[in-house]
Amino acid sequence: MLAMKTTSAFLILRNKSFPGLFKVMKNSRQVGLDLFLFLSAFHYRPSLYFQ
Repeated sequence: MLAMKTTSAFLILRNKSFPGLFKVMKNSRQVGLDLFLFLSAFHYRPSLYFQ
């Protein structure tokens, strides 16, 4: 179940958000920093996002 949820979330992100995300990251380092912080928090505390 968790793997399915993770995979579907990843596919949604990959299909919808990444092109726009990369454009924004080129324009704004702050967004890149926010993404880095989010990924760091997700790496150490995945239970915050999957309950």
